[in-house]
Amino acid sequence: MKKIKLLQLLILMIYTATVYCQDYTYKGKFINGLALVNSGGKKNGEIVLGGKFGFINKNNEKTIPLIYDFARDFNKGFAIVNKGMKISADSSKIEGPGLYGIIDSTGKIVIPIIYDIIAPTDYNMYIVRKDGKMGWIDYNGNVKIPLIYDDAKDELTGNLLRVKKGSKWGYIDIYGNEIIPFIYDNVGRFKDGKHAICKKDGKEISIDLPVDLIKSKAGQNSGK
Repeated sequence: MKKIKLLQLLILMIYTATVYCQDYTYKGKFINGLALVNSGGKKNGEIVLGGKFGFINKNNEKTIPLIYDFARDFNKGFAIVNKGMKISADSSKIEGPGLYGIIDSTGKIVIPIIYDIIAPTDYNMYIVRKDGKMGWIDYNGNVKIPLIYDDAKDELTGNLLRVKKGSKWGYIDIYGNEIIPFIYDNVGRFKDGKHAICKKDGKEISIDLPVDLIKSKAGQNSGK
């Protein structure tokens, strides 16, 4: 009987060492009970490259398997993950970017891993790039602004987004409607809420935010 109990204790110790004492290259902060971890990678500045990424809970249990080639911490219940990223032999640089998607806290893929770039914004959408074109999707993966732009800035300025078609920049609203035409070589932020410095035909010019948008912003501010 004592031998059986000793064997059970030994098995329990081996299991505990395997599940709870896993040595990780990187272990992030816990966010909503989950922490990003990496095994087999190498720290390169502020990030870890190589190896595999996944998530553990506060009991050190792998709740989301280490199957991703890159991942970021959870934000608003979702995490950006990557498959296919290729790293140099010394883990010093990215040689192939792979593709990005989104998982929820259960590990379910909620946005397919099909995007060249995916990044969160402050207005409840992701800015994405696929096949060289940029646009915006919501948290469920639905396209909110078509992927038709050659470049884009993710921040809102004057309640507008700066986007590029071909060689020219313009401004659209968060519904994808063109507000200021694509006639500029470069476009700036509406720093004072009314005016932006843009470049056209090699010259810097000041343009005005449309009056209805100024009134809309004023109404939003007065309602706070």
